[in-house]
Amino acid sequence: MKIDLSARNLELTDDLRDHVEKKLSKIVKYFDKGVPAQVVLSSERGRHIVEITIPLDGLVVRGEEASADIYASVNQAVEKIERQIGKYRARFQRRKREGRAWARSIPAPEAAESEEPKLVKVKRFNIKPMTVDE
Repeated sequence: MKIDLSARNLELTDDLRDHVEKKLSKIVKYFDKGVPAQVVLSSERGRHIVEITIPLDGLVVRGEEASADIYASVNQAVEKIERQIGKYRARFQRRKREGRAWARSIPAPEAAESEEPKLVKVKRFNIKPMTVDE
């Protein structure tokens, strides 16, 4: 995972950088190696804000957290990302299973071609001729 780390109104120390990389390494197992992650650390009015954004195929996973401690903010933002990824994976796997069951319920093409189509309903309408004025 490629991590793009930036800081606003805050000094980015080596300890803080190591902490962010260590926490984000927990979620690397869910992604390919080439997935970029953008992390923005900022400080305003005594609050430390952490924003983590990970773009995926048609999906953007984003977690933002603010607290008095920057390390706690990083931890909470990573936990939010993990929850979102868990929901996404569960939804994807459920749809994949349902898709297989749906595909099994469709008859084979040979069986569908052997049956002749049935006439279900016939509608008839009485049409009145129109005059030139109409």
